[in-house]
Amino acid sequence: MAACALLGIGAMCVNTVGNTLIPIVLFDGKGKDWFYDGGLSAMHDVTMKFAKNDGEVWASIMFDGSYLPPDVAFFLTIIEKQEMRQDVMASSEMLSALNALGKVTLYINFDTGKWNITDESLPVISEIEKLMKENASLKLSIEGHTDNVGDPKSNQKLSESRAKAVVDELVKRGVPKARLQSKGFGQSKPIEDNTTEEGRAKNRR
Repeated sequence: MAACALLGIGAMCVNTVGNTLIPIVLFDGKGKDWFYDGGLSAMHDVTMKFAKNDGEVWASIMFDGSYLPPDVAFFLTIIEKQEMRQDVMASSEMLSALNALGKVTLYINFDTGKWNITDESLPVISEIEKLMKENASLKLSIEGHTDNVGDPKSNQKLSESRAKAVVDELVKRGVPKARLQSKGFGQSKPIEDNTTEEGRAKNRR
């Protein structure tokens, strides 16, 4: 079994064989800030999860076992887990886009395969609500789109349900239903290439 440690912090070590969790042992090596003992043979990697009061950090260390101590080569990758951040377009910007283009593209997040609006998207809904209440004659068609991952029929139904969920939320906030309609187009109207994750993300709108 592999053993690993980092100076002064607590963590769990994910053994690359079987993905088992191993408690990290802290130590006070002179000038050392990491330790690994796993029978190194050429390239070997270990992944660790560090608990923090305000979140968690993952560290991946790849060791080159072809070197002899103290000349051990390693590559370190650190990822800090954070809540998803979403840019929010102000209602005034939405109105400008509608006046200039006749449409505005907004990204409202949902859980995978579901149509429940996520908490991070509620500020977007609030700006749409503000837009509608500040412009009493404005009517909107809320359209849902997906990427091309999955069954086309399921994507069509999902896009319809998500568009309706946005309308329902706005109605719940006091926007007259007569000024809103919902449509779903599934994967039929991509605005970017679906062969890349970035493109698929932009097509989910």
